[in-house]
Amino acid sequence: MFPQKRILVVDDDRQNVELLKNMLESLGHVAEVAYSGIEAIGKLDQNIDLVLLDVMMPVSDGFEIAGRIRSNPEFGDLPIIMVTILDSKQDRLRAVESGANDFISKPIDMLELRVRVTSLLKMKNAQDRIKSSLREKEILLREIHHRVKNNLAIVSSLLSLQSRYTTDEFHRGMFKDAQNRIRSMALAHEKLYLADNLAALKMNEYIDGLVDHLLVSFKTLGKPIRLVKNLEEVYLGLETVVPVGIILTELLSNCFKHAFPDDRRGEIAITLLAKPENTFELIVADNGVGIRKNIDLSNPDSFGLNLVKTFAQQIGGKIDVNSIQGTKFSLEFKNGKAKHRVGGPYESVTNTDC
Repeated sequence: MFPQKRILVVDDDRQNVELLKNMLESLGHVAEVAYSGIEAIGKLDQNIDLVLLDVMMPVSDGFEIAGRIRSNPEFGDLPIIMVTILDSKQDRLRAVESGANDFISKPIDMLELRVRVTSLLKMKNAQDRIKSSLREKEILLREIHHRVKNNLAIVSSLLSLQSRYTTDEFHRGMFKDAQNRIRSMALAHEKLYLADNLAALKMNEYIDGLVDHLLVSFKTLGKPIRLVKNLEEVYLGLETVVPVGIILTELLSNCFKHAFPDDRRGEIAITLLAKPENTFELIVADNGVGIRKNIDLSNPDSFGLNLVKTFAQQIGGKIDVNSIQGTKFSLEFKNGKAKHRVGGPYESVTNTDC
């Protein structure tokens, strides 16, 4: 026998309610009753597993009540059986459009009731198991992101400790660069751990956090640098965020190190655009002294630009540089799991000399 379930019977006819209640209890279930649609809506939060809903009721009929039940995300999967004397194709189509899963005709046959109720309860039971499994996997995935973030933080701390044992500024800089790259990866896992959606990361929030870290790392506060961000609302999967984050870290690090020597005043602009055919463009531009004219991105001679080239290739991207006025790097790439929400860009300006 199927495990005992709570079934809500909704009908304005008390005789029909009593009949259905007795039938359900003989099948081993608990029957809750409601004599109007409004009363039924109020009882849905009593751990109801299935609704037997009469179509012909005053004030609010079964079609309207089914629609109201379905409009609430909490009860979107709740099985509904319409109890009706209506038998036309049009009426049944309307019931399906309202959210009914099945029908049973009056007068009610006990065997038919048992078969239809049991079938829908099995379906709901399977859905509940799937939801439970997904919740468990989500918890596990969050824990993985949390542990990866913590482990990367430990690696970063070890590099920081090691850097204290060298007085060579060149090697200290290498340690700091490595820490910043690790932080860009750790931040992605941290943001996903805290996000509602584990499948994709909101890029403007990620870039904000990454930029804030780099401003502190390079001690830019107090220097006359204006940082402008113009970021469309884009969501990317982790497999794209990490490479993009490392590329952005390298490009901004180059700006902070080389674009504005001798406390020169300047501006850095970060732009993220969503383009047609699921293509995105990340632009990092400054109005500083400019990168050397003969740079070859296909065969870069620095470790940082080698990373930029490697990670751009990893995500199938194309990287270009323009040094006519300052330096402008643009990365064009695709992401199969990305979502772009229309609603205007996110803009912010940071003045580091305040």
